[in-house]
Amino acid sequence: MVSQEEFDALKKKVERCQREADRAQGAYEQQMKKLEEDFGCKSIEEAEEKLSEIHAQLKEAELTFESEFNAFNEKWGDLL
Repeated sequence: MVSQEEFDALKKKVERCQREADRAQGAYEQQMKKLEEDFGCKSIEEAEEKLSEIHAQLKEAELTFESEFNAFNEKWGDLL
């Protein structure tokens, strides 16, 4: 049989764990709301897809810049 002290300690532990779970749930909901407001994503999966698209656009922009920079250098490099 469980003593009153053991029961009280276990009850406190359960209550602490419940508070932590509630805080974590609140933080999750707040971050999901921010994700939707800032980026229009309703899920983490949507955010990951959007991030992949942004990375692809960035890579394309980097390649375009590098190409244009090289062309500029070829044409005007000797004058710089």
